[in-house]
Amino acid sequence: MSRLASLLLGTAVVSGVAVSLWAQTSSIKDIVLANEKKFSELQIQRKYDDAVRLLDAEHRGISVGIGTRSEFSSQCKSGDVIQTRETFSHVEFALLSPDAALVTYEDDANFLSEGKEITLKAHVASVWVKRGSEWLLNLHTATSIPFAVTESGKVRLLFPDTSQSKEVSK
Repeated sequence: MSRLASLLLGTAVVSGVAVSLWAQTSSIKDIVLANEKKFSELQIQRKYDDAVRLLDAEHRGISVGIGTRSEFSSQCKSGDVIQTRETFSHVEFALLSPDAALVTYEDDANFLSEGKEITLKAHVASVWVKRGSEWLLNLHTATSIPFAVTESGKVRLLFPDTSQSKEVSK
């Protein structure tokens, strides 16, 4: 085989592998993003047992505290807080390894708690891991603590139950 033929064959093989990896990443992205959305929808529909099936056995949720898979299930079934709506924006996806993916987004959600509606804007990060042929939610974190930067450049936390203004003049 000539050098030119070998070079062309090598280029074709490398190109095929690159296209295959891109297609696989695209497919993984579609699966993981669909699972993230499904996890939210199942909670809104109060299908908590189905939502739990999307959680990895080693799942941890971090928002107010750290919760396990069983704690998530218990909290949902208690009915203390009921999710009624959720909208994702600024969604980003990253394949961390062939068996791990990261999804980040801004989350606008509504909940009912003690008969009162709560609106929450949070920044979320979810780590999905491949277990066999399924992609499961391993880590789900969210933060919603509002803050402001003072004129002196310091960060000041703002809490809705105080008289602190959320606006800081520059």
